[in-house]
Amino acid sequence: MPDHPAPTDCRSTADRRLDVRPGDVRPGTAFDVRAARSGDLYGAAVARVASWRGAFAGLVPQDFLDAMDPAKIAASWADSIAAGRSRLYVAAAVAGGEIVGYAGVGPEREADAPEHVGELYALFVHPDWWGSGAARVLTDAAVADLRAAGCDQVWLWVLEANIRARAFYRRYGFTETPDRTHSSLNNLPELRLRLQARPEYSNGDRTKT
Repeated sequence: MPDHPAPTDCRSTADRRLDVRPGDVRPGTAFDVRAARSGDLYGAAVARVASWRGAFAGLVPQDFLDAMDPAKIAASWADSIAAGRSRLYVAAAVAGGEIVGYAGVGPEREADAPEHVGELYALFVHPDWWGSGAARVLTDAAVADLRAAGCDQVWLWVLEANIRARAFYRRYGFTETPDRTHSSLNNLPELRLRLQARPEYSNGDRTKT
């Protein structure tokens, strides 16, 4: 992974195009993990829709799941990326080039969050690729992005009922916090998880890597 100078404000929305190495996750499977290109967005949106329908059936309204439109999702991402509100990474299968999932990152959205906190907005992998290791290499890219942005911590929200996702994040190193909120979809409870992205410095020295 190349070295990147860390700006003093983790909440910056500057575009950070990291050179992420392909992730070898198990014999016979490898992914090209990269900052999303315009041609990647529709494939990532297809993965999102399939993942939502696979993970959230029975939890969120079925009419919402049925109405999810990959083309509209891809267009909204293009606008968000162009405006600097978020950054998107995709994982493409080296064999065949299929976009199997994505991760979205950017500044922590809560106005009163500490300065050096970034957020993993979303992490979704197509159900056909669950268990392949794609989620791990995408999370690696997301954390590397936020670390390069100067973030000390990575926060995220996850549905309390999403046991599979919670187990993955705990294995990765995230810690569940007491913070709770409710999703706008069906008022489902969500909990916040936190990852220490950098060593904690007791002397205020943030120049170490």
